[in-house]
Amino acid sequence: MDQRLKFAAQVGDIERLYALIQEDAHVLDSLDQVPFADTPLHIASAAGHSHFALEIMRLKPSFVGKLNQAGLSCIHLALQSGQTQMVLRLLDFDRGLVRIQGREGFTPLHFAAKEGIVDLLAQLLVACPDSVEDLTIRKETALHVAAKNNRLEALEVLLGWLDYVGNKIILDWTDDEGNNVLHIAASRNQTEMVQLLVRRGINVNTKNLAGLTALDMLQYEGVFEDEVLENVLRRAGAMNRSSLPRVTDLANHLKKNFSWYERSAIAHCRSRHNMSNESRNAVLVVAVLIATATYQTMLSPPINYLAETNSVANTSTPTLGFTILWDNFYTYNHAAFFAAMAEISFHLKSQHISVLQTLCVPLIFCYVLLTVAITRVDQLVGFIFPLLLVLFPKLMLSFIPNETVAFMEYIFKRCPTSHISGSRL
Repeated sequence: MDQRLKFAAQVGDIERLYALIQEDAHVLDSLDQVPFADTPLHIASAAGHSHFALEIMRLKPSFVGKLNQAGLSCIHLALQSGQTQMVLRLLDFDRGLVRIQGREGFTPLHFAAKEGIVDLLAQLLVACPDSVEDLTIRKETALHVAAKNNRLEALEVLLGWLDYVGNKIILDWTDDEGNNVLHIAASRNQTEMVQLLVRRGINVNTKNLAGLTALDMLQYEGVFEDEVLENVLRRAGAMNRSSLPRVTDLANHLKKNFSWYERSAIAHCRSRHNMSNESRNAVLVVAVLIATATYQTMLSPPINYLAETNSVANTSTPTLGFTILWDNFYTYNHAAFFAAMAEISFHLKSQHISVLQTLCVPLIFCYVLLTVAITRVDQLVGFIFPLLLVLFPKLMLSFIPNETVAFMEYIFKRCPTSHISGSRL
């Protein structure tokens, strides 16, 4: 790099920058040819010269994601230098900078968690919510990094964010050694961290690749101190690996014969996994139309039914033909209504289920009450199970072994959609 350009970046002199550009229009282009280099953007970011850095980013957007010889980008250098305002200005230009992976796969979020910069950590999460899913080369989330560096406040912020966005599944993610955050906290005798994680509902009996649970880690690392940590884990239901039932591995699971119910559940989950957003939206539109039509039918029964009802009122018992026709009619109408509501529940993403329950529960109960007013109460018993499936979409999975559910989640998470398509198992 031209030393005059380097000096301009160090002092943040935009006038010097343009003087050099007037002298040589390709003064910045030469740096593009070098795979790893300190650009004027790197230097200005480390020095906190936000105006100069933003001008360079505008002139040469390719510098934004460029790494220097140490494997660091401009935002990494700003973080290392404690230039918080510089970091925020860079994010104003491009929020995607939160997900830039530097040396060993560390993102700015990992760095903030490592250093315990909680205010900036929160700002990074808001700027790019998906960044909490980024992993280092060791498959570490920001939660792992915070736990490994004893950053309790940073861990509290991250856990609060997972609660806020409804993405608590990340809490049970494991690193390349199979350790979840609880393993790490327990092995470092971090009692407050363990208590925090237990309250947030982490799986206390997850085994790492060595077959150790968090309770085993205490014994393995020899960190029993006044048994406080052990008591915290045991009260949460933690056990040693020798006390846990034997877990079937994936190969043995795939060799077994699935029950018809397991096949049905897997097929439904697979269809949801494979469906595109366009197809899902189309299904939801059709399901809403069916639910609307069937509800309206119960609200305004057919004219012939009303006429028959008036005539029946003058007799002691309804005619046989009327009873058969009406029983068949309302049975199929109910089936269509609950099937439509179940499809809506099934195809909505998990974070939208609470919205569904809030908006649709009153509608469903109004439908049930309307049915009670029109038909016999004893005929509603058959609707209890479909009603529960609509209100609690995951209820179906509770009827199949936990082992099968775990492997379904494992396979669907890792397999590309095209590899598990098809109509048969």
